[in-house]
Amino acid sequence: MNLKRISLYVVLLVAGLGLGYAVGTANPRNVPIKKASTETISLTQVDTLRDTSAVSPTDTGSLVVDESSANPGQPDIPNDQDILIADTGNAVSGLPSADLCFKPGSDELRNTLLAYTQKLEGDSLWYNRDEPKKLLDCSGIFHRVSKFISDKCDAYAYPDVDSTRHTSALAGWYYDNKNLVIIQDAAKQRNLIKPGTVMFFGKSGQLYNNLTIDRLKTPYPNNVIMHVGVVTDVTKNDNGELVKYTMFHGRSKGKIASSTYYHSLDPPRAGFPPLGNWDQQLVAVANIMTPK
Repeated sequence: MNLKRISLYVVLLVAGLGLGYAVGTANPRNVPIKKASTETISLTQVDTLRDTSAVSPTDTGSLVVDESSANPGQPDIPNDQDILIADTGNAVSGLPSADLCFKPGSDELRNTLLAYTQKLEGDSLWYNRDEPKKLLDCSGIFHRVSKFISDKCDAYAYPDVDSTRHTSALAGWYYDNKNLVIIQDAAKQRNLIKPGTVMFFGKSGQLYNNLTIDRLKTPYPNNVIMHVGVVTDVTKNDNGELVKYTMFHGRSKGKIASSTYYHSLDPPRAGFPPLGNWDQQLVAVANIMTPK
């Protein structure tokens, strides 16, 4: 055998050994190949992933909505029962008018609300949530204003105080009567706000995304809605777009029911929600008058 042929055999042998070593190290024997995950996500998990409202990324608390046994310190997340609340198709994108009682395009409703709420403010109605029948908390003050408007204008329907004494029940009533708009972007939906608009707000310091009516209807302690008030006046820019509003509401312990003026497209403090109630995000709006 000549020298050239021997050299060729040596080269081929070395190349074969190198290839075998490379293949062996790429997938060592007895080491399993990691397979793609086939884990499934339940409907509850999907809803929780979509709805990041009021929950920190590390919060793994129990999902409880039973008022009789729930701990108020538990996270604000619905369980399966909440998720299955049927959407009856009453969602709307706009609010009804007050034209049956107040002249269209006029300040009649505004002036009526301002006069009455100024009277209430003069009455020094101190906030009181411990005696519900006195109507001195935020929803109670709302019902006082609603009753006044209903006496002025019986062409519309109004929520009954006994069945809608709390804010979540109020929002549910307006939704069921096709008079509630859920706010997903306050800046884009701000022109819904006018004198007579009922404003619903979430919990202090909490951010809500992708809200649905089942979330808004959820009662205490897993409620989203924390506060309600009525708009009495608005400020618009040169283009006719709302930039600020005045709201009358039962405020908090140690304060009387009064009008506040800090509800602006540009929040009073950095990090506060636009058009909110201080650090409470605007989550839904309704018209105080509902077509029958």
